[in-house]
Amino acid sequence: MRRFKQLLSKEDCLEILERGTHGVMAIMADDDFPYAVPINYYYNEELNRIYFHGANKGMRWDYMMERPKVSFCVVDMDQNDPENYSTNFRSVICYGTARVVDEEDEYYKALVDLTTKFVKGVHSAEEIVKQIDIERAQCGVTAIDIEFFTGKEAIELVQAKKPDLG
Repeated sequence: MRRFKQLLSKEDCLEILERGTHGVMAIMADDDFPYAVPINYYYNEELNRIYFHGANKGMRWDYMMERPKVSFCVVDMDQNDPENYSTNFRSVICYGTARVVDEEDEYYKALVDLTTKFVKGVHSAEEIVKQIDIERAQCGVTAIDIEFFTGKEAIELVQAKKPDLG
């Protein structure tokens, strides 16, 4: 990274991936145009893997099957700072390989974890599994096996962390 002072630590990146709710996955599409699609996700830190669900067909699905190398960006902060002609931002970009989750145990665990993240406290575990069973035929689960990630934040945020020695 060119601006190494703005590089986020591994721990900061992991916290952002854990608390984030959506990101944008980019895939190479036809005619070398990138295709970027916003998705809700669940990050499994133990496996260093991002899971999301969606239809088993369509542009995302087709492009992903043809070219499984993807990037996935999570924006943690985006605050306009007009007085300083700047934006206070913090984000993480993951690079990895997307694949269809076919194995039944991984499929259910990923979908239960993903669903629980978004409906915790509203639906019971039993209700979540029942809904998954209802949607099973048309719902695919995709994993992004992360090879590496990097995070960056605005220089103003870096400077705000430094103690005032004056």
